[in-house]
Amino acid sequence: MDKRFVVLSMIVMFVSTFALAYFAYRGPFGRYTQAASTVASLDKSIIFAYPLNIKVGGEKCKVDVFVTSDEDQPVRGKQVTLLTKNSPIALTSETDENGQATFQITGQVVGPDVLGFAIEGTRFPATLNLNVE
Repeated sequence: MDKRFVVLSMIVMFVSTFALAYFAYRGPFGRYTQAASTVASLDKSIIFAYPLNIKVGGEKCKVDVFVTSDEDQPVRGKQVTLLTKNSPIALTSETDENGQATFQITGQVVGPDVLGFAIEGTRFPATLNLNVE
C-alpha cells in the first residue's frame, strides 16, 4: 500500500473518532454518558401531596418530594426531612433513583398546616398547604 494512503486513512479515522466522541458526550447522549449532579436545586425541587384535605387521626396524606438538580436530573441518595407547621415530629426519607422521597402523614391538629422540606439541613422554599378537619 502507498504510505500516503495509510497516513490519510489514519487521519480520517482519528478525526471521525474525535468528532463522534465530541458529539456523543455533548449532544443528546450526554445525559447518559456524563456524571449526574448530586447538588439539589433550590428552585427546581418540588413537593406534592394528596389529598390536601384530611381528617384528624385516621385519614392519611401521601407526600412526595422530588429532588432535582439544576440540570433537571433526579438527585438520588439525599436525606429529605419533611417539615410541618403543626407537628414537632420531623419525618425523614432518602431519595430513590428518581429523586423521589415519599412520606405518609396523618393530621394531628385541626386547622391549616404548611408542609415543607429540608435536605441536609437546608430548608427549601417549596411548600404547600394542608387542611386538617
